[in-house]
Amino acid sequence: WVCYETFAFVLPRAWEWDFIYSPTCNTLMVDDGSSPLPALSYFFYLSKIYEFLDTWIVLLKGRKPIFLQVFHHIGAVLIMWALTQFRTEATWLFLSLNSFIHTLMYARYALTVVGIHPPFKSLLTTMQLVQFVVGMGLSAPYFFIECLTGPAFWALACNNTYVTILVFLFADFFKKNYLAKKPKKE
Repeated sequence: WVCYETFAFVLPRAWEWDFIYSPTCNTLMVDDGSSPLPALSYFFYLSKIYEFLDTWIVLLKGRKPIFLQVFHHIGAVLIMWALTQFRTEATWLFLSLNSFIHTLMYARYALTVVGIHPPFKSLLTTMQLVQFVVGMGLSAPYFFIECLTGPAFWALACNNTYVTILVFLFADFFKKNYLAKKPKKE
């Protein structure tokens, strides 16, 4: 739902430079009813809390979650809270890109629950890496908009630092899980 609503609002305006990177600011995260993004941002923040279930499921199965999973889930909640709380204009990037990837990811998980194992697991990790790099690239102009100051500036700076760390963690995960040679069974 968040994915659909975000894209439905942003895509028709995506090529309007003054809309996405507005020098007057507060065109996307304004809470006057003209933009659905503040409410979508809040719901998406709540969904990040819900994603802790992934970690609890791993724990209930008697396994230890990997550092990437714990860091990713804790960081996503904190970052999404900050982006939402401080009405950071670039929040639309996190909403659209991350909700799209998670929609595909949870669709794949749903299929595995019913016994269907799609072969595109590594593609999802690749898409997550692309999402991180594209998101950081598209967020860079926001640092040059004069009204990105104070807490909104620091929320975006923390987001990009967090995402940079995720790039390295996900790349390492990809290398270990999809590129490492598996020992031959005898």
